[in-house]
Order: sequence, then C-alpha cells, then structure tokens
Amino acid sequence: GTILYANFKSAVKLSYIMLPVLAKFQWNFNSSSPFHFYVEGGPFVGQLLASKLVTSGHSNVYADPAGQQPLLQMPLSFDTTANIESQLHTTNFGAEANAGLSYHWGHSDLFIEGGANYGFLNIQQGTANGRNTTGAVAACLGYVFTFHNKDNRTKFRY
Repeated sequence: GTILYANFKSAVKLSYIMLPVLAKFQWNFNSSSPFHFYVEGGPFVGQLLASKLVTSGHSNVYADPAGQQPLLQMPLSFDTTANIESQLHTTNFGAEANAGLSYHWGHSDLFIEGGANYGFLNIQQGTANGRNTTGAVAACLGYVFTFHNKDNRTKFRY
C-alpha cells in the first residue's frame, strides 16, 4: 500500500489500579529523634481500568517523510479519542520501590515519599506495533494517624 505522512500528536492514556505487597525498612536518626528514614519495595499486580488513544492536531497530508510533497492543500483534523482496551492485556505485574522521610509526634506521622514502579509485561496483545511496558515515578506527601483500642495493646495505622 501507499504510505502517507502527516504531523500530529498521539498519546496513550492508561488507568490502572495496583495492589502492591511491600516490605518496609525504617531507621531512626537516633533514639530521641522524631525523624525516621525508610525504604520499601516489592511486587505489584495491576488491573487496567481504562485505556484511550488520544490524537490531536491539524496537518496537511504528504507523500514524503520530509513534508515537501503535499497531497492536499488544506489541513485535516486528526482530533480523535479511541478506546484501545481490546488491544491490550488487562493484567500486569511488576515491582515498586519507594523511599521516604517521616516525622513522628504523638500518635501521628507526617511523611514525604518518592518512588517508582515498573511493569514487566508487554502491555500490547501483539508485537506488530512494537513492545511497550508501563512505569511511573511518584511523589507523595501524607499524614498517618494511629488508633488505639481500649486495652491499648492493638494499633491500627491508616
């Protein structure tokens, strides 16, 4: 077939819910310091919730990759959104790692954390359009509070 060329933007937007199982290691700066450094890591399983191919832009159509031989003198719109879930594997697994710093006072902690995850599986069902994996970098600022039951022996952290 004939190959045609155009200039437009195309992005795949994926939404996953991930269930990580992480081991956490924490170090105190010293015995009286409220600051703690921690690292955590482990595997995750992810389930695809939504997937869209979003294309945008206007462009002439060309017969050559350099854009010197226009076939049409008026630009075409490439604005479209398509659901591509049928072309993707809906389950993924991979690894996650995070590092953070927390400040403890009373029954609470304030923390700042950074981390990343990487999916091991090719997300596409076929390899005709290449091989792609998932990954993300994240930063988090959070607050943890601890509930004590009446006998003060069991703690619940959220």
